[in-house]
Amino acid sequence: MSVYVIGAGAIGTLVSSSLTKSLKVNFIVRNANKLTNLAKSNNCFTIKRLYDNEKIMHYKINNAFTVDQIPDSNIDFLLICVKTFDTIKSLTPILDKINNKTRILLIQNGMGVVDELYSTLWKKNEDRPTIYQGVISHGIWQAPEDANTYNYNHAGFGDLKICEIPRDLKHITDNKIIEKDEIINN
Repeated sequence: MSVYVIGAGAIGTLVSSSLTKSLKVNFIVRNANKLTNLAKSNNCFTIKRLYDNEKIMHYKINNAFTVDQIPDSNIDFLLICVKTFDTIKSLTPILDKINNKTRILLIQNGMGVVDELYSTLWKKNEDRPTIYQGVISHGIWQAPEDANTYNYNHAGFGDLKICEIPRDLKHITDNKIIEKDEIINN
């Protein structure tokens, strides 16, 4: 199964680092310059663990694409780490690749995105993908000298909490915390 990541910045690459061990992770990037930057490193990125004697961890993604180059006709799993106000704009060009079997994990600052997705993109419950919301407490940032690369500093080890968002927000009765493996393997 392929995983696509929109928003492969600090949080997107941090979460991707764990996924690259067992899945084909693909970044969806904004422009050809981002593709060029990844190609220079052979689709690799690094995360320096500041809390672990500055140990540098190397990771490799399967590939990177602009929205018009995505080879799969359907996206099985989509990780979204863009700013909340960019979510609709980021998803719109790939809507034809998302269906009710797609799983989407949102890891973003801000609230109200799911309401906006449902009211704007997927008005019918049966058309909606399965959406998960993640809250992350890791500290990660990019040093100025690493601009235009995919190299980040992991400043503080935290956790990631994930819950499944119901397709129908009118009948919320249960909040269920689930493990990341359950999301990916279902």
